[in-house]
Amino acid sequence: MKSSVKIDPAVEGNLSFPISGIFRTVIFVLLLSFFFISCGKSEEEEKQIHSLDSLSGALNTKLQELNQLDTGLLKKAIDKFENYRVFIKENVNDTLTKEEGDQLQKFYHCGKNLISFKENRSAMLARGSLINSQLKKLMLDLGNGSVEYEKTQVYFLQERKGAEELIRNCFGQQQAFQSALQDFRSSISNVEAMIMKRNAGQLPKIIQETNSI
Repeated sequence: MKSSVKIDPAVEGNLSFPISGIFRTVIFVLLLSFFFISCGKSEEEEKQIHSLDSLSGALNTKLQELNQLDTGLLKKAIDKFENYRVFIKENVNDTLTKEEGDQLQKFYHCGKNLISFKENRSAMLARGSLINSQLKKLMLDLGNGSVEYEKTQVYFLQERKGAEELIRNCFGQQQAFQSALQDFRSSISNVEAMIMKRNAGQLPKIIQETNSI
């Protein structure tokens, strides 16, 4: 005759409760953890989008300032430099004094700086256009989650570094332009004095007809 052990239903319920209770607790903790991780990631992405948007605005401001520097004035200064340079090369063949040589070197240096600025500005404006398009794409990727979060972090650091560097360079080029233009203007009178000394106290017609700056 087989013996059986009867378990009181109340006791049986108490025995099963810890298992189901622990399971529900584990699920709850996992969901809660996932919720906070998701929220934290979303908040971080929002901060990055805001940071990129502000950076894009600052970059656009500097690019506009660089682009709006007086192109007409720059062209006049470069034309004047080229006319003077050609005339001096073809007509000033005697020995220069040390002072004249120093003044001429300063004139050449300032003129070449203006030419370099013109070339640098074109390159920087093109670079700025490219960086802006990349910033917009990254902000879109961060917003819709179309790229893995880990990858966006690499792109975020790269694009931020590139934009910040270009902003600094834009500011530096603005200062370089103003400095080169001021130095070029101050050197013109010395060069003209050197030319007139060798041309009966007169400026040649080609120089007289050169636009003033």
